Amino acid sequence: MKIFDRLLLFLISISLIAISIVVLLISFGFFQYDFLQDVLYDIFHLTNVKLLVSIFGILMLLISFYLLSRTTKGNHRPSVFRQSTELGEIAVSFETIENLVIKVTSKVKGVRELKSKVNIDENDNLSIVVRIQFDGETPIPQITNELQAIIKGKVEEITGLSVTKVHVMVSNISQTPGRKVVLG
Repeated sequence: MKIFDRLLLFLISISLIAISIVVLLISFGFFQYDFLQDVLYDIFHLTNVKLLVSIFGILMLLISFYLLSRTTKGNHRPSVFRQSTELGEIAVSFETIENLVIKVTSKVKGVRELKSKVNIDENDNLSIVVRIQFDGETPIPQITNELQAIIKGKVEEITGLSVTKVHVMVSNISQTPGRKVVLG
């Protein structure tokens, strides 16, 4: 969620909390009928208060419509990578590519845990993000260069898809011996 959307959601939430508190105070009798009548009179009869309440109402309505449109927009990540050939279309699931990455990197010395994620950008470029924990003994440049080369080469060879980037993020040093691979 973008910062602008979070800010709008925060403003709507604060407004709903304030309205809820006022409704609860009214229902428990903390406000006298005369006080409520005076407040409503001020809202609907005094020009500057009426203008402020109208602006607030319009802003809340616009923000609500905006947030509603954002939630129903269908911002779904594709689950397959599609490529057209002269014989037809090839569709390879992201899960297949992620599992292939795990398989081809299982013998890289020094890697203890590995998570992979496949991304596709607006230009249909395939990129792979790999997050690893390593043994702390193998040099990081050696591991990352080897992973990038192996992943790009094997994924392109086996799937026939072009990999534009392989991002390797070394997240930590593994504290446990052995290898644990997590699909993510």
